[in-house]
Amino acid sequence: MRSIALALPETCEEPGRFEFSVRAGKKLAGFAWVWLERVAPRQPRVPCHAVLAVRVANLQAKEILLTADRQRFFTEPHYDGFPAVLVR
Repeated sequence: MRSIALALPETCEEPGRFEFSVRAGKKLAGFAWVWLERVAPRQPRVPCHAVLAVRVANLQAKEILLTADRQRFFTEPHYDGFPAVLVR
């Protein structure tokens, strides 16, 4: 994943994290990152390296992926209303 992401134009990797972004004006916009899972209530999320969060074009594209393959693509309440899917 790292070599593919970094091969895209103007991609940068967040230091110390498995997270990739591109510049959108003055800000960085993440497009792929390791999922931070809530293991215990009221505790910080922890990286789950078996799951990749990937930003998609819009909520319709998210729904298409979720219905296409429920075993590979999933979501959680934290991502409600946000155009990203979780990939196993």
